[in-house]
Amino acid sequence: MVALKSRTAPARQAIDESLAALKWLQAAGARQYFFKYCSTFDSTPLGNIGPVADALVKRTRVVDSQLACPAFPTNARTVYQGHLFVAGSLLNESGMENHPLTPMTDANLVRVLSHQTEGTVGLVPFVTSIRAPTRSAMR
Repeated sequence: MVALKSRTAPARQAIDESLAALKWLQAAGARQYFFKYCSTFDSTPLGNIGPVADALVKRTRVVDSQLACPAFPTNARTVYQGHLFVAGSLLNESGMENHPLTPMTDANLVRVLSHQTEGTVGLVPFVTSIRAPTRSAMR
């Protein structure tokens, strides 16, 4: 595991640090990588979550898709229909809209991430997630 402090860094710096960490992990023999970001999905106004994710996908040659879901129920962070909630309140009504370093004024993660990434951002609707087959149904 590699921990970076790229949350408030300019996008280029966050990308460079993340790619250096990926290179180190690859050299150490890691075969699976997780890009962990804050459960309040905060980043700079220009965004560094999307650009870092794009760079990691490009470097690892992932061709299908990637999933972004900053839910962390233990810390009262949940996502429903693409909107991030903090203790039952929309992210932008939770106090995070006044954060001094990373104000989050929009709880719609599809919209936020769409401004940060070169890729297409979509939504897996809640009804799709609850209709996912169980292991017993897959046998």
